[in-house]
Amino acid sequence: MLSQLEALKVQSVQESLREVERLEEGVKRALPELDVVCKTAKELRQSIAKTMDRADVVSVKVRQLDLSRTRAVEALEYAQKCVECRKCVSGAKDAMQRGELEKAAGYSKKFDLLSKGSQVPGMSDMIIIRQELERLVLESQHASGTASILDLSLIRESAAKADWLDSALVKEAIMQASVISKVSESHTAEANYAQFLSLLLKERIAQEFHRVGIDDPARIFPDESKVFVESLKYLFNSAAALIEANLRIPPQVIPEQSIHVVLKSVHAECDRECGLFFDLFMSARRLHERAAAPTNKVDLTRLNHLLVEMCIAMQHVETYDRFAQLRLPFVNEPKEYKRTIQEMAGVYALLEKIWLSESLKRAAKIESQIEMVLSGRTLCVTSMVEDAFYVSKRALKRALGTGSSDASCGCVNLIVASLEDGLLPIIAATTSMNTQDSHHHHAAATATTTT
Repeated sequence: MLSQLEALKVQSVQESLREVERLEEGVKRALPELDVVCKTAKELRQSIAKTMDRADVVSVKVRQLDLSRTRAVEALEYAQKCVECRKCVSGAKDAMQRGELEKAAGYSKKFDLLSKGSQVPGMSDMIIIRQELERLVLESQHASGTASILDLSLIRESAAKADWLDSALVKEAIMQASVISKVSESHTAEANYAQFLSLLLKERIAQEFHRVGIDDPARIFPDESKVFVESLKYLFNSAAALIEANLRIPPQVIPEQSIHVVLKSVHAECDRECGLFFDLFMSARRLHERAAAPTNKVDLTRLNHLLVEMCIAMQHVETYDRFAQLRLPFVNEPKEYKRTIQEMAGVYALLEKIWLSESLKRAAKIESQIEMVLSGRTLCVTSMVEDAFYVSKRALKRALGTGSSDASCGCVNLIVASLEDGLLPIIAATTSMNTQDSHHHHAAATATTTT
């Protein structure tokens, strides 16, 4: 048994030796090929090193060429910028000689854009031109002739014209604002232009108030035939036309930011004039006095006309407010006319309540019973139902016409309360009378049948 194991071990060792010999022979055969591969790898390494050296040389040259090209482009751009700046200087000088200040200011603005962040020739000349422009514009502002845009007499004359938005004074004001905004970093341009437009709107509305007489209580107190609410429409139309005209001014003439500042001022002036109108209107129409007056002395015809006029006034305010929200989204200041219109809505509700209750009372005085035959029965129907329907319809239609949700909701509540107080008792009495007649008719019919 032991000899067999030893024989197996010997046989295993012999097979391992034969395998090693085979591997050794394979290595000996592969040695020439490995020598060739090693030699090729050395040659490839040398070739790569030479290529890298050439690439470094080429890369340096490419970087030098790119740097030269960049410098050439910058030099060309600078040269073009210098040429354009010289053109701006010469153009501004020519415009100054011809008296075209706005055109000269345009060249100055273009020069600023071109020379921003760099030194260009002609800067000293342009500084002199700007100083001259500012001097001329300031002189024109303080002159005693047609160039004084803040002269109240000239503003009053311009405001009275039919083509007030195209008047020479308005064009002069735009030109001055354009020139100053281009040659000066201060806010003088927009401040003067905003003041001019506010004065122009104020004078225009003052003339309209004086024309209809709302500014003179002695002229209007006994007279209620005038329709003052048209003056409010005139105010809003004038303000809207002024706003639209300025929104159309190109930003190259007056910067958009300056226009926004100007239109805020115009809107604020419109707000003040609207508050003034409602103060005069409520005083002229004695609204608080009428709301507190005894109801038995109310003239329903005059009160109806007054309510219609108040309705139209609130409608104009709501329409202008929607216009302002659409065209002046940058205005976030609280609006005085909203507070005023809320006060008027409260007075409107009181007067509407008086008109509703008195109208229903008068309808009750002339109330009559109308006989109707229904299913063989004769019923009495009060005429108050039809009268109350038309009275309520007129009041609700008027409230909806204000465009104010507060006034509309308040009117609905007033109608419900008035119908409950004035109509339901009469309907209840008529129903009771119809029930009694029905009992009498039933008793009579029963007696006849018994007989």
